[in-house]
Amino acid sequence: QLEMLEEEILPAAVLAGAFGDDAELVKCDTQEDSRGEDQFASIIMYSSLKIKQKNKTDKLRLVIKFNQESRVFREAVSTDAQLQNEVFMYENLLPYLGIDEEIIPKFYYGVATGGKSPELDVLILQDLSREGYQVRKTNLSLDYDHVILSLRQLAKFHSASFVTKQKHEERFFEKVDLLREAQWVSEKLKGVNASLEPVLKKVVQTLISKNENVPILQTFLEKMKTPYEYILKLLEATEPLSVVCHGDFQKSNILFKYNEDGVAVDAKFVDFGTVRYASPMVDIAFFLFSNTTSTARRKHLDDFLTEYYEVLKSSSGDVQIPQIELFEQEFHAKAVYGFIDCCIQIPGAICEPLDWEELASLSPERLQQFYTERCGEETTSLLCDVLRDLVHFKCSL
Repeated sequence: QLEMLEEEILPAAVLAGAFGDDAELVKCDTQEDSRGEDQFASIIMYSSLKIKQKNKTDKLRLVIKFNQESRVFREAVSTDAQLQNEVFMYENLLPYLGIDEEIIPKFYYGVATGGKSPELDVLILQDLSREGYQVRKTNLSLDYDHVILSLRQLAKFHSASFVTKQKHEERFFEKVDLLREAQWVSEKLKGVNASLEPVLKKVVQTLISKNENVPILQTFLEKMKTPYEYILKLLEATEPLSVVCHGDFQKSNILFKYNEDGVAVDAKFVDFGTVRYASPMVDIAFFLFSNTTSTARRKHLDDFLTEYYEVLKSSSGDVQIPQIELFEQEFHAKAVYGFIDCCIQIPGAICEPLDWEELASLSPERLQQFYTERCGEETTSLLCDVLRDLVHFKCSL
């Protein structure tokens, strides 16, 4: 990618006006060893550009995202659709919604071929680390202040959908219809989704073996024998509440900025590959279940939902927002989706990265066994806590 970046992609971006009208590329310094950064679905490089424009030279720090080279990996994680969503979001939908650098990095250039020429797929963004933004790399759980800050920014992000949908409904849905479902792409749960059934089954049976909520969990396990239909039902738009969701709203996709005292004062979002139009609880439930402890959820759930709602209202101007009771009901109806997504994501966050080429060669039976064994004691314990909380909050299963 380095050679293609410097000889083809960056000159094309300059020609397209990505860095300003009449800009000239003076110098490019790209760190090839930045390849392999902590990214799941893409290859990341960092580049420093010197751009000359009207006798003035500027230095730009960029994050450059490429599609994965392996066809097996791309199919397993639907990276072609993910990158297509990301480019569409930055280039089209986010500006249309009025979502700017208060919440996201600056966008410069993007190409997504939808799988036709994945080697040409690229996304060029501002490197926010130079502005002091960083992923919080401690354990999975965030503290109260980080959670509140994240939910405030999420409410601003979601409010743009409420405002635009009410003021320009037809055009809004024309654009939303161009988003591609990049996670639940087929009835047969393949690739990364193949881990869902063995992990979920292990977690549910762990609680049943302890005689916890047996009738409820047995019924849930029965429903999850046809997971694709169950999941699509949860992802159906629920009007008037549905919004453009981030789709993978967790701490690895939130960049925090800290003051001199180490207090988080700002947050911005990245990685919109699995964006979708759905209930706001798709984002909220997954975030709370993946990045807070059971103790925090049981103590502060009302506070979290209220803070989100108040910022949603204040960010929506004169647009009428449904009453908070509807959002609370929606949480109880759709929060189980957060648990389902956690069954896929939490093992990936705790365990070693997967070798997709090797997994592709396994039989379905061996694959099930592999994922069951991969769901170790720590993962099982965390997911059991989430499932207990769903029952505690009387959420639908």
